[in-house]
Amino acid sequence: KRKGKQMKLTCTLVVVLAVFTTAILSASIPVIIDTDIGNDCDDSWAIALAVSSPEFDVKMILSATYNTYGRAQIIAKYLQEIGRTEIPVGIGISQNDFVGPLFGWAQDYNLSSYPGKVYKDGVQAAIDIISNSSTPVTVIAIAPTTNIGEMLNRNPAIVKNVNIVAMSGDIHSCMINSTGRIYFKFRYYLQRINTNLKKQKKQKKKKKKKKTKKNKKNRVLNST
Repeated sequence: KRKGKQMKLTCTLVVVLAVFTTAILSASIPVIIDTDIGNDCDDSWAIALAVSSPEFDVKMILSATYNTYGRAQIIAKYLQEIGRTEIPVGIGISQNDFVGPLFGWAQDYNLSSYPGKVYKDGVQAAIDIISNSSTPVTVIAIAPTTNIGEMLNRNPAIVKNVNIVAMSGDIHSCMINSTGRIYFKFRYYLQRINTNLKKQKKQKKKKKKKKTKKNKKNRVLNST
């Protein structure tokens, strides 16, 4: 169990370091961190590295899965403690009341007292950041991709201006856990991608049908 946690921490840090390396080779890059902070220390370390790196322009830290309000409390308290309240906090898609063992540290924190911005609809805030950015935004996804799935569902066009770097499985099982099932983070991502591809295909088909109907009508009018 301890070895598994160490590997999870290593994988999460590798994701952030991968983006960090890219940033060194170019100008400071805009990033959104999508995190399920509260369970283990891995996301805490990843966020600490990201916000302390001048190579990153952190546009927002977005809480993901389960009690996202509680996770946002942890994020906001941490950012206030280290004096980085210029970084907005986004509240992602909530599922239930579970947060994790780290919540005890921030459960009394009043989120409305956060000096910076707190977006109640963090998913929409992320869409707006990506849509309005003059350069592609990198989403560092170190949580199950519930927020990313919803972002794509609401506005598929953001794919043109976003890069996603994700920790979506564990090294030992290569996306398959001990019971043979695809790791949750990766499975959910695939489900959302599949749903959006079907949606886009349906929209294209509808648009093509409408265009064909219009052309047919124009031909009839021209012939008369």
